[in-house]
Amino acid sequence: MSGKAIVVNNTIYDFENHIKESGVYTFSVTAKSDCAPYCDSETAIVDSGYTYSSEGYDVSGEVKDDKNVLVAGAAVKVMKGNIQIGETAITDEAGIFRVKNIPSGEYNLVVSKGTTRKVVLYIYVADADVATGTIILSTGTKNTVLEISTHAPNIVVKQLNELFDEADLYTSADKNIVNAKGSVELKLRIDEGDKASHSDVVQAAIDPNSMDIGMIMEMSITKLVKTFSNQVVSDEIINDVKTNLVIIIPLEKDMQGKENYRIVRAHDYGSGIVTEFITTKPNNNMEYITVNAAADTLTLYSRYFSTFAVAYDVSVVKPSIKSNRNTSFSNDDTPLVTHDAEKEKLVLLNGQAVIGGDKSLEIEEQDVVRSVIAVDQSSLFREIGKVEDGLLITVPFDDGADEVIGRLNGHEVRVLSERSANIEVKTKEASYLVPAKEIKIESLVEAFGVNVDLSDVVVDIEISKLVDGFEEETIAPKYAFNIDLHYHGSTVSVNNFDQFVERRIQLPDNVDLQQITTGVVIDEDGRMRHVPTKFLAENGRYYAVMNSFENGVYSVIWHDYLFSDTHNHWAEESLGDMGARMVISGVADHKYEPDRPITRAEFMVMVIRAFGLKPQGLSLDYLDVESGDWFSGYIGTARQYNLIASRSDVSFGAQEAITREEATVLVAGYMKLTGLDLKLLPEEVDEILEVYSDKNAISDYAKYDVAVCVKSELIMGRSEMSLAPKAYMTRAEMAVIIKKLLEKSHLIS
Repeated sequence: MSGKAIVVNNTIYDFENHIKESGVYTFSVTAKSDCAPYCDSETAIVDSGYTYSSEGYDVSGEVKDDKNVLVAGAAVKVMKGNIQIGETAITDEAGIFRVKNIPSGEYNLVVSKGTTRKVVLYIYVADADVATGTIILSTGTKNTVLEISTHAPNIVVKQLNELFDEADLYTSADKNIVNAKGSVELKLRIDEGDKASHSDVVQAAIDPNSMDIGMIMEMSITKLVKTFSNQVVSDEIINDVKTNLVIIIPLEKDMQGKENYRIVRAHDYGSGIVTEFITTKPNNNMEYITVNAAADTLTLYSRYFSTFAVAYDVSVVKPSIKSNRNTSFSNDDTPLVTHDAEKEKLVLLNGQAVIGGDKSLEIEEQDVVRSVIAVDQSSLFREIGKVEDGLLITVPFDDGADEVIGRLNGHEVRVLSERSANIEVKTKEASYLVPAKEIKIESLVEAFGVNVDLSDVVVDIEISKLVDGFEEETIAPKYAFNIDLHYHGSTVSVNNFDQFVERRIQLPDNVDLQQITTGVVIDEDGRMRHVPTKFLAENGRYYAVMNSFENGVYSVIWHDYLFSDTHNHWAEESLGDMGARMVISGVADHKYEPDRPITRAEFMVMVIRAFGLKPQGLSLDYLDVESGDWFSGYIGTARQYNLIASRSDVSFGAQEAITREEATVLVAGYMKLTGLDLKLLPEEVDEILEVYSDKNAISDYAKYDVAVCVKSELIMGRSEMSLAPKAYMTRAEMAVIIKKLLEKSHLIS
């Protein structure tokens, strides 16, 4: 028991020896007190909440502020609803905290210092100590607060501190306040029963002959804008958020073990109160609920907030289940059957085989063997609910099949996308790692029509070893990587992504590692394009790790390329590497002309090739770009991926030279695409540029990006003291910068 005792008027009331079972307890102590003339009675009632656990675990981590400085003296509490579990931990001089003796369960971790800074994180304690890593306690701008009323259930909330992007935090009218060291506080408040503003409406929506209501809750999100002195100058009710907030609702005993749970919501969308049901099937807003195997906890995934009621079928009552095990017992020890049959643990969660799956083998034409593993939804949701973040779902194959498919449904992909999970399909010779959000399930299912049930959409993530073997130019097998969505006989394919997606191919044992230059994607017409590739050794085997923006057929090649005019040039090595990777090419007679200023057209071609993107014949509005120009397809792709460097909306300036500062601004933007994003404070920008004698020649719009590229060591000065921002970027300089960008982003080796 934390605290061990209650002290009232110097009298110690010790309950430690009277508690035998783990749990959360509230003690009422009656004490005599001479409170006259301030009270009418000499009896004072003191209520105090305590937690006792016969076996608990430590929750630890460190706290930093948004400037990456360790925060000492911050208070850290483990909370379930409005009840604190365990004692408050205070961070030491190194910003370290440790909350001891926490029983297994789901909690909110509340971190604060003073009254104006607070962050709420979700944690899951599962029979082991929990290390939360680094918690960022903002010194301003954004805070989150969770308020649970006294009589509300012990609710736990996920993703509260991730409700808004930084750009969504404040309007232009509030910006000056926040920039003056004010802050924005996001406050979620949850009340039960009598605080619900539309309880009569949700009651009226229930058919008393078929449904019962177990609890009613009022949920509201308020955005408070505060000055540096903590004065509230604006408060605004937030009716909806961009992504679902995840709310874990414990069910009272008389609500457990019911059938067909659902949420009834009464909400004003601006044209009056609307009642609607949220069930286990996602609605048009992709909101839904899940119920754990023991039917004692319901999880609500919701975007809109108002009055909620938990309802269930009145006609069917199941015996309560004591635990989440596959088999459990009721109070009379009669065995119960679980909700879903247990599947063989074929699927990995963060390297552990804990998720069920169904495996099947098929023989296709030409004796091609296809192996399929379908992920079990029940065990998938149960297991990912135990992990706070960092989800990797791996579907492994070891049967030597020619084609392997990891199969999920649209609902599973939607939930994994919400959790920022990665999905991996893996064989002994190849692997395919896809962020779930890159499948874009919501937009893709629109092709199937309206009112599509995501649970009926089949999502196949496939690796195929092509039977036609090697091309003359390739030195490894060819593999096709594809994602297809199937629904009632119709198919939609995922062809492109918004970020780099990783594929891995094992190299043959007899390959000469010195005779490999890059991985390639092979287009339908047989043409090969470089994709950023690095090589690594693992368990005695060598692999090509390729990152690209599209699906298709991949392999590895040797492509030696030398320029006749780069021998003994300062950039000779980089130019040779970029030439071998097919990122740069010569102008005539194998000449590169390394010291000539690079044109805007040449710049865009180099960037598109470096990122492994396919030239697209898109319609362009530039008056100085013709469809037959050798670079037009590359400019079309640059426009598609927002990589463009045009002079205006109607002029691209294809044959114009580009200055060093112009090129640097574009490269700084590309860093975000490759994951090499760097944030600098204004004083850091000044400090970085201070050493250069021509710092004042840098345009104001370019100073931050130039400092970022200098800090990242992507660009060098023309001398130790000069950046030459207005000078033209040479073809050699640009090739070196692109090579460094790919290397520092760990895309090539």
